[in-house]
Order: sequence, then C-alpha cells, then structure tokens
Amino acid sequence: LLPPSHEEIRKLVRSELMISRGVKYYNRKLVCDVSFDPQHTPNPQFTASCQGASLYLVSVCYDAQAQVRWVEPQCTCKTAFSRGGICKHLPAVMYQIRAVISKVRQEEKAGLKGERTKKTNPKSKKPTKDGITKTRTRIHQRQQQHEAATSQVGLNETRNTKEQPPSSSRRLPENARDC
Repeated sequence: LLPPSHEEIRKLVRSELMISRGVKYYNRKLVCDVSFDPQHTPNPQFTASCQGASLYLVSVCYDAQAQVRWVEPQCTCKTAFSRGGICKHLPAVMYQIRAVISKVRQEEKAGLKGERTKKTNPKSKKPTKDGITKTRTRIHQRQQQHEAATSQVGLNETRNTKEQPPSSSRRLPENARDC
C-alpha cells in the first residue's frame, strides 16, 4: 500500500482552490478517525472524519491494480454532493492518509530492523500492522449519528421541497463533533 502522491491528489481533486483549502484543514488538524477497511469491495477503502461547519465523513478507495490508484471519492458535505465527491475535505483527508501510511511504513521498517538485531521474546506483543485503524466503532457511531441527524432534517425538507443535498448548517449531536 503506497501513500498518495501530491500528483495523485491533484489528479483526483482537479481544483487548486479545493487543494489549498484542504491543505489548510489538514494543517489545522481537522481530520481524525482515519480507518482502513481492506475487506471493502470491490476495492479497499479509507474513511475519515473531517471537521468543517459540521462533521463530515469522507471516503476514498484504493485500487492497486488500476492506473489511477485512488478512486470513488465521497464526502457528506453539500459541495461534494454537487461535484461528484470532490470538495476541500477530500484533499485534507488524502494528506492525512498520506501521513498515516508513511508513519506506519516507517514503524514497520523500524520494527523489522529491531527484529533482526534482537532475540524475540514469545511473551512480547508484536507491533500491530493495522496502525491505520483507530477504532471502527467510533466511525460507525458517527455514521449512525450523522444518518440519524440527516434523516430527521430530511423528513422536514421533503414536506416543503423536492430532495435537497445535505446542508452544511445542520449540526450533529455534540459528542459527534469531538475529533
């Protein structure tokens, strides 16, 4: 699994304005709960939360066999709804994924060097290989809270107008806002 390059992020997002805004979100550490699901089909999927006006869920799949490795971007924000998953939250998450993969690769490399020089202790714990996954439970809870908040507001909107994209002014429960 290779981290996304700057060029791959540019090709995926296709907007320098969105990239510069996303970099600001990344630098302000507004991305949290990065998780990796290798069992997601047809391609393994990264999911993360990004704090903007609300808490947004962003996902992107990794296809190691394709010429374009990062595919199927999605975000729950209004902009992404109208632009096919592309928004400022996507590059923020992509740069966080890049940092997490790089960190895990460094830890694995350091662990391999340490294993060659030390004798192994059968009682010691091996370093975890799924350092990318924080807790899928927290992501799942946030998705459920987001869906519940969206469905409640969605019921009121369908009475007044035809279906509208999610509004960025909707607020999730306070415990869902904590990154």
